[in-house]
Amino acid sequence: MNRLVPFTIIESDMEWNLFYTMQTAQEAFRPLAAELAGQYHAASIRPYCVAIGGPPGSGKSAIAAVLRDMLSETEITAIVLPLDGFHMSNEGLQSTRIILGGRSVSLLALKGASETYDTDRLQESLARLRAGEKFHWPIYSRITHEPSEKGLPIDNPQALYLIEGNYLLLQKKPWVSMRLYFDKAIYIASREGLLKKRILMRKMRGGYSGRDARRHFRQSDRRNISIIMEHSGNFDYLLEHHGDYSYRYSCGEASSR
Repeated sequence: MNRLVPFTIIESDMEWNLFYTMQTAQEAFRPLAAELAGQYHAASIRPYCVAIGGPPGSGKSAIAAVLRDMLSETEITAIVLPLDGFHMSNEGLQSTRIILGGRSVSLLALKGASETYDTDRLQESLARLRAGEKFHWPIYSRITHEPSEKGLPIDNPQALYLIEGNYLLLQKKPWVSMRLYFDKAIYIASREGLLKKRILMRKMRGGYSGRDARRHFRQSDRRNISIIMEHSGNFDYLLEHHGDYSYRYSCGEASSR
């Protein structure tokens, strides 16, 4: 049951293989995909929208891709929509400052924090998605490190949309109001040690030096992880990250989060 199963993952404009244990594939991902398929068919609302939230490095985009592929096996058109396209531009981040710990800090130094997203535009896009409108969902390039306006075309009002992002289940304003747009929500729990390893590797693949990646983790990622793990909630399904290749699945919120 612990044999590794390979999956080819595409995140933004990068592609690589990830692996999960056979147990994770059979006892976590497939039951969750089957549950989502059942809920989709039972619901009269279209499009059907599912949030996938959790701290950075917890595997949201990869798991969303795996669920998408498993749902496609049941003849459900599932489409993954990442949150990261709603980042402010680097120019906008550089020109905006907040007070943090008694000192003025550029949002560019905190890139990835909840304050660095355009939540008004996100809420507008979620409303358009639920209304079945045709538009483009912005995406984020991990090569240019900028959002791209001409992103993913939204043109299938019958699809099941998997919207994944760090703060989608954050129980703080304005994020808490986003839950109204989701039919179901999945939270991915993890531990800081596992998350740090993944985040550093991802940043270096995207062009950061090891030193810059570690500095950004200390300045921004660690704070973001803490906020998300302490203040996320109101989810229907839980995936608990227990190792590089292992997740466990359960329904409902858990006190172990």
